Amino acid sequence: MNKPNLNIMDIYPEMLQDSYGLCESILMDYGYTEQDFFELFNQDLNELELSNLSNRIVSIMFSITADLIKQKNPKVNVDYYVNGTLDTHFIIDGEEQ
Repeated sequence: MNKPNLNIMDIYPEMLQDSYGLCESILMDYGYTEQDFFELFNQDLNELELSNLSNRIVSIMFSITADLIKQKNPKVNVDYYVNGTLDTHFIIDGEEQ
C-alpha cells in the first residue's frame, strides 16, 4: 500500500511539528509546560469542532471510497467503522479490507 503525500490534502506534518517545536521552546522560556499548552489546544479544537480530527478525515476518505465503489457497482455492500488507530475498518461484501 502506498503512503500518500499528505500535502495533497493540504496537511504538512513537518510544518506542524516545526511550529509546535517553536511554540514549545518559547513557552518553556515563560515557565509553561507541554500540558499547559495541550489543555488549551484541545479546548480550542473542541470549540472549533475539530476534535478527533484524524477520525473525521478518515471518515471523509472512507465515505468517498464507498460512494465511488457504489457508483461502479450499486449491488456491492460497503460498510466502514472509524474509531482511532486500533478500531478502524473498511468492509466490502462482509470482507474486511
